[in-house]
Amino acid sequence: MALTTTTYRLRDEVKYGATALAVVSVLALLAFHSYLLFHTVAEGVSLVVGVSMFLVAWHTRNYTGNGFLQFLGIVSISVSGLDFLHTISYKGVGIIDRGNADMATQVWVAARLLQSTSLLVAPWFLQHRFSTRRFITIYFSVTLLLAVTVFPLKIFPRCFISDVGLTPFKKGAELTVILLLSGALIHFIRKGEHLDRTTFRLLVTSIVFSILSEAMFTVYHDPYSLPNMFGHILKIAAVFLIYRAIIVGTLERPFGTLFSSLTAANERLQRSEEHFRRLFELSGVGRAEADPECGRFIRVNRHLCRITGYDEQELLQLTYAELTHPDDRAQDQQLLETVHRGARSSWSTEKRYVRKDGTVIWVAVFGTLLRDTNGRPLQTMADIIDITDRREAEERVESVAKFPEENPFPVFRMDSDGTILYANKPAALLLDGWNTSVGEKVGGDYAPAIRTALATDRQSVIEVQHRERWFSLAVVPVPGQSYVNVYGRDI
Repeated sequence: MALTTTTYRLRDEVKYGATALAVVSVLALLAFHSYLLFHTVAEGVSLVVGVSMFLVAWHTRNYTGNGFLQFLGIVSISVSGLDFLHTISYKGVGIIDRGNADMATQVWVAARLLQSTSLLVAPWFLQHRFSTRRFITIYFSVTLLLAVTVFPLKIFPRCFISDVGLTPFKKGAELTVILLLSGALIHFIRKGEHLDRTTFRLLVTSIVFSILSEAMFTVYHDPYSLPNMFGHILKIAAVFLIYRAIIVGTLERPFGTLFSSLTAANERLQRSEEHFRRLFELSGVGRAEADPECGRFIRVNRHLCRITGYDEQELLQLTYAELTHPDDRAQDQQLLETVHRGARSSWSTEKRYVRKDGTVIWVAVFGTLLRDTNGRPLQTMADIIDITDRREAEERVESVAKFPEENPFPVFRMDSDGTILYANKPAALLLDGWNTSVGEKVGGDYAPAIRTALATDRQSVIEVQHRERWFSLAVVPVPGQSYVNVYGRDI
């Protein structure tokens, strides 16, 4: 297949090369027969290509975001306007010439300066869009201004003097054009990745031919001379390459030329999708996408499979309600209905899942509901984290925290001077006997015992009598704290 494609490309190159050679030969013969006719044909070719480029750009402006093509079209029609004036004012045509070659040369210089300056900035539009109508207005105004300086006002600097040849201004202007085209060449090379290979190669070669053409126009002494003829032939070659790059390329490679911005956008979208897929799959938490209407999973990652015990295909047959513990479904459904009504777009909750093996786990769910531009639900996305270990630890802490209240024996907490910080209900019997309450100090030998326990970080035991009953009080220091816990036992 690759060999066939290469063969076809080589055949096309040979075909175009042979055509170009034949055209050059015909033009050369035409120039020796009638230079004026040769010049008219050469400029006519440029005019046809320039107008065609504008028409292609104009009629595709609503189908593509290709600012580069639109810009080249505007430049082409503007330069074609000046080239038309150059053609009808050329020495010997007899329409608006002054009997010498200066007027046509002035318009030529104006057209080349406008063209080269525009090509210098053209690559910028490979990545940027602009107001087409505004740029048309700007280029029309600039073209009109340049034409007015040549014809009615006659203030454009002289470019050609009979019996003398090119003026210093003309030579300097041509060198300026060469420098601008060289800058454009460098700019295109730097931005070449935004064009398909064929278009890039043709445009760059076209600029090279334009530079060579301008070089020819710095050395002639007569508008009918050989350098002038070679300059026009090189210009035709440059125009032909532009024709192949833009017009033929638009028809034969629409997705590489006309819709290059759409192709680039599609590539960016694919890269973004691949990046999202990697983040989705490689995430350290469970991730899922679900249909907001029925709740069925439409995408899950491997971590969620590990959390639930189901494989991917099994999860895709389930809904998030089917994973949820029966006792949590009603509350979960109520929360989701609130989100669907538009009261909020995201939510978080902690609930229980039933794994494939029947075990119950706790999960934290952080969800988001995506909507379309009309506000209709499109997709539910959620991150799911297994928090079973955390919930079990919290339950153990809660259970330990309940221990003093549930203990049937007295439990106190006292600071170093004997102030009672806490006492459970069974401790009320001793508090009554000591004639004290929480927040007050207890008398007797308790304060020294507390200070000893804190100083030695060792537990001590005190036996106390209340009426007919004796209690053993274990004074237990809490590491790093200035208080002790006192656990009583009826002995």
